[in-house]
Amino acid sequence: MAVLDILLKDGLSDGKIRMFGDPQYQQIYSSNNGISNKSMNLEKIFGTEIPIYPLGENCRNTFPISKHTEYISSIEGCYSGYLRTGQHKKPIIKYYNDNNEQYKLLNEMINSIIEEGFECSDIMVLSPYSNSIAYKSRTSSSPLYSFQELDKRGVKNIIRNDKKTDKIYYSTIKSFKGLECCIIILTDIDKLDDLSELYVGMSRAQNMLYIISSEMIKTSIKKKLEKII
Repeated sequence: MAVLDILLKDGLSDGKIRMFGDPQYQQIYSSNNGISNKSMNLEKIFGTEIPIYPLGENCRNTFPISKHTEYISSIEGCYSGYLRTGQHKKPIIKYYNDNNEQYKLLNEMINSIIEEGFECSDIMVLSPYSNSIAYKSRTSSSPLYSFQELDKRGVKNIIRNDKKTDKIYYSTIKSFKGLECCIIILTDIDKLDDLSELYVGMSRAQNMLYIISSEMIKTSIKKKLEKII
């Protein structure tokens, strides 16, 4: 708080500050591994009364991505409305038994996406783990693309939609929090115990969402999606 007080013109007592966040569903750095039902106590943090304007409408995701995110993350009904309704592609979920199969599925997905006319900069591969399947595949060769860990240049390429890059960037879900990409591929999904992190990963997708999940939780995922499939 001392740092904010120094950086903000006129300090916290007289300055103006706007904060955007989702303390209820995206507390991925808290000790609670599930979805939190408590909002951040901003008055306690800043020591003054703060007006809060909730945004209940989903503005980023397509309707199918929104619904899959809600049900898999067990937060159905969290939105009051959806901006991007209409006909959109449903998320695609594939299941693997081992890393060799996961690697094959990942590359098949990427090749299919590129064949549809998308650019490498349209694609982002996310995982709960730093030692992800994309990380393990970074030395593999493909005539169309190569895997690259997300860095500052990668963020710029994604934001600017650089059509010249042949890099498919990968990152942990936590490192990509606050960002978004046209197409998100979630990999290494082998458990459903950290719903906040899963929610963050899925909700990064603007237009298309692909999930590569372990066969061990296939039944659990299908059960979660029974209401919308």
